[in-house]
Amino acid sequence: MERARRVGARVVLHKLTTPAEVASARALARTRAGQAYAHPTTAEGNEHLAVLMEEPSPDEGVQIVEL
Repeated sequence: MERARRVGARVVLHKLTTPAEVASARALARTRAGQAYAHPTTAEGNEHLAVLMEEPSPDEGVQIVEL
């Protein structure tokens, strides 16, 4: 963030609020359809990653946009 501030760039965090089950189903559909840049994932893997993430805080000095 410090580098961004030095050049006058604003730091924006896009927080995805889609439930893990929905995200996993969408990823599987994209993979099965052969969409570009899609790659295999598992619901278990996505759930594991979701547990590792912390909720962002405005104290971090970034603009948070929830999607």
